[in-house]
Amino acid sequence: GNILAAAYGKNDVDGWCDFPGAVCCWSVFSKNLVPDNPDFVLDHPSSLMCVQYHPVIPSILAAGSFNGEVVVWDLTNPESPL
Repeated sequence: GNILAAAYGKNDVDGWCDFPGAVCCWSVFSKNLVPDNPDFVLDHPSSLMCVQYHPVIPSILAAGSFNGEVVVWDLTNPESPL
């Protein structure tokens, strides 16, 4: 694919984490690529530690949170996590 995704969050927390996290996405082949301004941001109430695209369906993105949750988004409708 041509969308780069990065998970953000605070990972030096002892115990339960209530710091927000996010997945930021950039279109790497865009002529208007600005590294500090992602094309879109997927917010989550807990820090996100990892992110991975589905191996066959590139519009499906999963992220793992510090609290152990796995959040799945369909990037064709990113406002509503699956």
